[in-house]
Amino acid sequence: MSDARLDRLARYFGSVIYGKQEVQDTNNFKRFVEAILVQEDPCILVERIISSQHALKALRNGVRHNITPAFINQYTAKLILYLKHREVKLLCNGSFLEQLLMIILEPRTLWNSFVEAFRGRKLEDHAIVALCWMISEFLALPSSSGVDVRSDAQLVISDGSLLSSRLVEVHNLGHKIKYLLEMKSSAETITASENTAGGRHDNDFADFRSIAILPTADEMGCTEKPFYRQVETVAQLSGHQRIAGHIDNQFRLLREDMLSGLRDDFQIAQGTKKGKRSALHLAGLSLVQIECFSVKNGRQRIQPCTVGVTCKFGLDKIKKVLPQDRKTFLKTNHSFVKHHAFGCLIRGTEIVGFATIERNIDNLALEPPVVMLRISGEEALKKSLLYLKLYNDVDFLVVDTAIFAYEPILKCLQESIEIPLTEELFLYKHEQPAKDSSLAPWNVIKELKEAH
Repeated sequence: MSDARLDRLARYFGSVIYGKQEVQDTNNFKRFVEAILVQEDPCILVERIISSQHALKALRNGVRHNITPAFINQYTAKLILYLKHREVKLLCNGSFLEQLLMIILEPRTLWNSFVEAFRGRKLEDHAIVALCWMISEFLALPSSSGVDVRSDAQLVISDGSLLSSRLVEVHNLGHKIKYLLEMKSSAETITASENTAGGRHDNDFADFRSIAILPTADEMGCTEKPFYRQVETVAQLSGHQRIAGHIDNQFRLLREDMLSGLRDDFQIAQGTKKGKRSALHLAGLSLVQIECFSVKNGRQRIQPCTVGVTCKFGLDKIKKVLPQDRKTFLKTNHSFVKHHAFGCLIRGTEIVGFATIERNIDNLALEPPVVMLRISGEEALKKSLLYLKLYNDVDFLVVDTAIFAYEPILKCLQESIEIPLTEELFLYKHEQPAKDSSLAPWNVIKELKEAH
């Protein structure tokens, strides 16, 4: 391609990015795709598209201007394969790639045409790779994403052509799709077969992915023994059920370790158990505001709901500071009403709900000071609002449990579909030879052995 042609495509891409030109028809989209494919760095290009609403709109509308198998083969599939670059998935922990693939998936007119073209044997090899790669990416997303392509994946894999394909890449993607489907179905089968998991309280479910990481008041009051499997039980499971059982068990054990520490710290905070008590205990709470929006750079954004409360006792230190000096005091004393400090709302001995402090200097500097709390869970939020309106003896206790050390790992376990070294760690059979690692320099090892 000539330099003049490259310059024209670069200028056209820039004009779409900055909203100077719109992708209004199929010919415009062909040119837009061509301008994308000639870009040498996929990561920079993806960032430019993500940061431009004009480009996202052009992509969303453009891929649906023509959904025939011929157009999919010639343009759409090549665009998708351009996004398949390994480093693109590393951008923003995969969220940029997910956002672009979701544009292709929803609404499902294009997706359905893609699948029908595959079933009708109308896709070329590179387009089959693009479809299978997208399926594997969607199957690997956590259930919280709300994406479900299992029925389409099952149609594609049951066709039989993937696993018998002469192309290594298609063959490997077929195995990956099959594995991901087995992992999802194994998780459902193992939880469905267990009649001891779930039902102890309002946060106990057979599927561990449905369990809220932070406990409910009902759960904290439950005295029944928590459910988890012994190692022998997991080892006796077959195939992919063993992998699903292992992830399930790791989640339950780690979360129970967190809850054990939380119960101890809660008792210490209440004074019913010996130990170092937290400095912050807000007594006699009153509800003064509810916030579901935040304003940044003049733009209003939706945020998780937070409630603002005042208290009768517990903020004596700042109340002694003159109103005009409070912001300075708060900026120099970061540990006072610490940001993201975890605690619980209680009334007497009853746990109302768990919450974290959203430290807002402007609100804390008011007279009286207002503490913003983000309450965990929809039901806990409803109950907390009700109690704060009905009663004047609701307190907030800061609990010193290191929730931050557990929560990210527990979330990762809930979202885990693929696990590295599954063959070696979970599917290994006695006296079965270990699989050769693709990372080992076997040509060098062979030469060394021959030299000796």
